[in-house]
Amino acid sequence: MELQQHFQNIRQLIRQAKSDAWEAVNTSFVSVRWQIGGYLSLKLNEANYGAKVVDSLAVWLRQQDPELQGFDRRSLYRMRQFFETWHHLDFEDMGIANKHVLPLVGSLSSRENTAIEIVGSLTPQLTQLQGILPKQVTGC
Repeated sequence: MELQQHFQNIRQLIRQAKSDAWEAVNTSFVSVRWQIGGYLSLKLNEANYGAKVVDSLAVWLRQQDPELQGFDRRSLYRMRQFFETWHHLDFEDMGIANKHVLPLVGSLSSRENTAIEIVGSLTPQLTQLQGILPKQVTGC
């Protein structure tokens, strides 16, 4: 094997590690937004929180951590919408590997008092949703 090929192999290891790190970061970002959305959905649907509480939360987060971005009022409501749109999917039935249950503070329940298990994927792939979601959503 030529020296250049060894260098190329090392370069590929570095690139793969970098890619894996970005995937882990993105998974973490999606997970925290999913958890926040689920928490807000529960509290707002049970009327424990009023709409003004979300405004107050956004202001409080900005005051506590001024460098924190992406948690304004609009983003918080989008997190809730994200959760409410996708919480019903059964990732196990879709055959998505590496599923994990995302913990929430307290336990979530629906209006019917049926427990909701929040399931996510460490490596979600849109193509794995083919056949479950309408074609216009997946583009497949």
